[in-house]
Amino acid sequence: MRTIESKRRRAPGRAPVAAICRTRREAAGAAASLRRAGFDPRRISIVANDYPTREAAARLEDWRALAPSWVTVGCLNAIGAGLEGLGIPKGGLRRCRGALRSDAILVVVHAAPEEALRARRACRRK
Repeated sequence: MRTIESKRRRAPGRAPVAAICRTRREAAGAAASLRRAGFDPRRISIVANDYPTREAAARLEDWRALAPSWVTVGCLNAIGAGLEGLGIPKGGLRRCRGALRSDAILVVVHAAPEEALRARRACRRK
């Protein structure tokens, strides 16, 4: 799992951290680790590519317990714009879009600048 941290501050008081997870199990572990580290579940978002099957939709519904803010993406430009608005750097945006194209999952933490290191460590812990 790789993490991407904002190096610039577009919005005061925000320093998002994005973890690229290769499997659903890895993403669930990262979200659970963030919750154990004390992050509010409302500040954790899970972003996955849109899956048309009912089974996949049911799995995404189960994730509401891990992170109330989850997004399925049909248009990668829209998610790129959203991540850029949060303050993810351009290089990180390219990695995030590429990861979503290859069916990876993003776990994004909307952290305060002083919490960014703690969020990055929690994502890696799983």
